[in-house]
Amino acid sequence: MGTKFGKRIIFMLRGDSAMDFLDKATKMLGDGIAVLITKHPLRTSLGALIGVVLIIINHVGGNIFENPQKNPFNGINEWLFIFLGIFFTHIPTLIVIFKNEPEFDESIESAFKAIDRAKNEGMSEYQVNQAYKRLCELVLENTNEHK
Repeated sequence: MGTKFGKRIIFMLRGDSAMDFLDKATKMLGDGIAVLITKHPLRTSLGALIGVVLIIINHVGGNIFENPQKNPFNGINEWLFIFLGIFFTHIPTLIVIFKNEPEFDESIESAFKAIDRAKNEGMSEYQVNQAYKRLCELVLENTNEHK
């Protein structure tokens, strides 16, 4: 396997059995779905609603054909419509993930970089943790003030 994908699979397996790999992959997929649902609940629920609307359109549109076998979407599982609705509403989320754009404001990102530089220059682990803690507290205070 000379491809990048093949190398990633070999790296992920690292001597583990195929079932361990599947367990890890399933856990990662489950965690990803949980993040999408909790981080963007409006997009997820809107996507599910769009999927239900697509199901209704498929059923109503299928009645237009004289023969149900002529409906091109007749064999598609209804869960796929819901999945497609959620996928289409999360396209902006996927674009942000693949562009690797920062999730925070530039000032917060620069503060993270400053803490990392200080850590590399010999700042103690305790001081680094305190700096991260204080930065998180400031972000939460600013978030609560804007609500």
